[in-house]
Amino acid sequence: MQDLQENKILLAIQKLNSKMDDMQKQLNEIPDMKKQLNLIPYMQEQLKVIPEMQEQLKIIPEMQEQLKVIPEMQEQLKVIPEMQEQLKAIPKMQEQLKVIPEMQKEIRSISRTVARIEVVHGDKLSALFDAFTVHSEKLESHEKRIHDYEKKVQNHENQIYYLKSKFQGL
Repeated sequence: MQDLQENKILLAIQKLNSKMDDMQKQLNEIPDMKKQLNLIPYMQEQLKVIPEMQEQLKIIPEMQEQLKVIPEMQEQLKVIPEMQEQLKAIPKMQEQLKVIPEMQKEIRSISRTVARIEVVHGDKLSALFDAFTVHSEKLESHEKRIHDYEKKVQNHENQIYYLKSKFQGL
């Protein structure tokens, strides 16, 4: 019986030792648990950001669509140096544009001068053109008469030739 009691005691000691080992393991885990407990406020702060991050995740497809446009934009960017060169020419063009009002004044002056010439010389030019027309008509008339005379001369030459050939034949 004593053996039985000793066995019970030994068994109880073993159980106690096992429990003590478990408790020792749990005691050893306490510093890690404290560290994890210290992390809880930080994790709570990070959890607050999750809804905002979820909202940002919603715009990812839109951003992906916008990224598809980048090659087209790069092509458009290639034109920028040419445009910059054209922009460099703008001051010269502006200088040339400053001359336009002066040219307009000059054109108006020329227009007025032409109008004056038309008024002053219009009747004279009309008379000259009339005289030119009369002269052309006379010239045509003279040309017609000359043509008629040439025909007559040709006819007379033919008649003289005929008479000469008859006269020589006699």
